[in-house]
Amino acid sequence: MHTDDEVTGAEGAFADWTRRIGSHVAALRTERQLSAQQVADRTSKLGNEVTRSTIANLESGRKESVSIVEIAMLAAALEVAPVRLLFDVREPEVAALPGQKTSAVRAIDWWSALAPAPGSAEADHPSAEYSGPVELVRSYDGAVKAILAFESARHTHGTDDPEVRRLEGELRAALMARLETAHLAMAAAGLAPPPIKHKFEFIFVTPPKDA
Repeated sequence: MHTDDEVTGAEGAFADWTRRIGSHVAALRTERQLSAQQVADRTSKLGNEVTRSTIANLESGRKESVSIVEIAMLAAALEVAPVRLLFDVREPEVAALPGQKTSAVRAIDWWSALAPAPGSAEADHPSAEYSGPVELVRSYDGAVKAILAFESARHTHGTDDPEVRRLEGELRAALMARLETAHLAMAAAGLAPPPIKHKFEFIFVTPPKDA
């Protein structure tokens, strides 16, 4: 059970977050030369309006809290990643959690499933558990992008030089092996790899499980 002081401290910390988000929204809006009404109109077109008065109250510090939906809509309207409304990398330290200061990059990594929570038991000895299946999907996506970039470059800057072609073959085989490894890891975790919407198609057959 939390004491009154603990609850007050947490509420104060998250009130600071709301004010920080408001200041970031104001700075980004001004940078893009948008009025509060223009930002509100953009959120409306995106499907969930954040009204001009809500934006004004957020920026002025009168708004006591901000929802995940509001953060997502404002970020989309301002054309930035949602974490940019939470943390400013120009600040030497930010509050990732109440009473837990860390660098903005470290906080962003946590929100992006790239690192454990600052101050957690895993912070110094991280495992893959904090990211769950996210890292598997990222690995697969990275492998797809790497081989598509390779194929695009090969088709654009093709050569008949036998040695270059040999090296290309080795690189392509390595990239395909990386992609297959990522595909099999996703399949083993019960995940379906996302479709590859591109002119290149890669099909891997998952080997049958031992009886």
